[in-house]
Amino acid sequence: MRYSVIPGMHLSRLKAGMKVLLTLFLICLGLGLWVSALKYTDRAPFDAAGASRYYAGDPTSEDDPLAALGVAESGEAGLVTHEPRKSRQFLVDITHPHAFTVPVLFFILFHFLALTRMKEWQKVCCHFYGFASLVAAFGMPWLVANHSELGWLFIATGINLFACLILVMLYLLYETWCVRPPRSANRESPAIPNA
Repeated sequence: MRYSVIPGMHLSRLKAGMKVLLTLFLICLGLGLWVSALKYTDRAPFDAAGASRYYAGDPTSEDDPLAALGVAESGEAGLVTHEPRKSRQFLVDITHPHAFTVPVLFFILFHFLALTRMKEWQKVCCHFYGFASLVAAFGMPWLVANHSELGWLFIATGINLFACLILVMLYLLYETWCVRPPRSANRESPAIPNA
């Protein structure tokens, strides 16, 4: 964070060690996003119907005693899973860890974004957009559990959140490695040492 208060500081001015550290952080974050995507696609089909069935339950199995237990049965078309509506406790369990970790990631990424050539008003817009996409994505399971017709919105907000993170990460890599340091009034200011 201290870098963001140094006048004229830019990602391209970081020493090689700090650039590598930032790059490795962004690569690991990208891998984490990929694993998160796998986790969601393994739970249910990644489409509106799959999201609705996963959170709101399967309306065709309301009278089925197996549905209350979440039991699967064999059918002619293969294995049929009866999904009950997700409980409040389940929704709290999946939202709680994300509510603390993802804002920290945005906080870190947006601090690095402060060290880019992006105009200040654009940075502020990115901040609002990023945190709004976070709130929307983590509020959707609650909404879909009660309104199954909004499964498409869960998919849209999830894609939006992933896209926001990926675009910020790519922009940071571009500004770090592909942009020449900006000219400043004080040409004699050295590069900032590694932390």
